[in-house]
Amino acid sequence: MIAPSTIPLRATARRTSGHVFAVGAGLSVCRYPLSTAFPIPLDVSGPGAPRLVTWAFGPGGDAALCCLLVIAYPEGARPPDGGLITVETHFHDLIVDCPPVRPLDALALPERDILCEAVLTAITPGNFACLAPFVTPFAPILSAWPVAADAPVLTLARDTDTRAGLSGGAIPDYLLIRAGGIWSCARVVRALRRFGPAPETELTLEPAWGGPAGHPPDRVLLLAPAVATSARIAT
Repeated sequence: MIAPSTIPLRATARRTSGHVFAVGAGLSVCRYPLSTAFPIPLDVSGPGAPRLVTWAFGPGGDAALCCLLVIAYPEGARPPDGGLITVETHFHDLIVDCPPVRPLDALALPERDILCEAVLTAITPGNFACLAPFVTPFAPILSAWPVAADAPVLTLARDTDTRAGLSGGAIPDYLLIRAGGIWSCARVVRALRRFGPAPETELTLEPAWGGPAGHPPDRVLLLAPAVATSARIAT
């Protein structure tokens, strides 16, 4: 039996400098330099009762790497304008000292690319409304998302926005749809799969937020747990 005095204790907190970027009401991004130990962020704490939604490692300008945290605050709460954010990691607590908030477009493009993918693959029924404010600033990235030669094909019903057919075997949870230059999100509430040489799934959809506003969709992303895939739209 190991004596209690010999059990290793959690390392003391460390400090670093970072930046906070405003996304929308109750939502922000915290960026700080990443050490070579790659400490995985587990949770956050600080003024305003923040919670960690998702995170990503990416390029950090002058630093070799950075960590990008998506932080949400209670509904109606205004995120603090800078200050201290404590990040719990699997190695130690990290106290990040941030100056006043900057706009999200102050993030470098490579950081926004990585953050966009992290946000898309983090969308779940519990947080899709929380993450919706990212869609507008990330619209150029979403529009440029690559479409593979063998991408699934989405066939939209001509008489309604609540039905669609999707080739292949994957079933998404959400569809991000661009129409008239505006992005909206639809949730898949029912999927009926047809097997055969060319499998297809009939999707029943309901609006999650936004809407096509009478314009024909010209871009679509399929969102499933930890996966974001471009699809082609049948003409």
